[in-house]
Amino acid sequence: MGIKAGIACDHMLVGNVVQVVVNDVTKDGRGARLGICDGDEILAINGEKLIGKKRSEVYALMQQMSQGRTGSIDLHRKGMAAPLHFAWELVSSKSGE
Repeated sequence: MGIKAGIACDHMLVGNVVQVVVNDVTKDGRGARLGICDGDEILAINGEKLIGKKRSEVYALMQQMSQGRTGSIDLHRKGMAAPLHFAWELVSSKSGE
């Protein structure tokens, strides 16, 4: 993912399913501020489930997330039964924008 997201991921093909696992979270980056951790598996980006997507489609979604002012990401974290949902909206600190 891009610098703005502050996370890096491994893309693995497990059978016919692309699995995207976070392998690095930049301190003070967007991912760290959201609470994303190393080892989290990304299930969906902006509501688009990754199951059945080609690697190029997953990459495009990740690029959109990295560059977007708003977005959401659904994750699976080991030891947790339900997926985690993170959403954000970037707000300008300048008035009038």
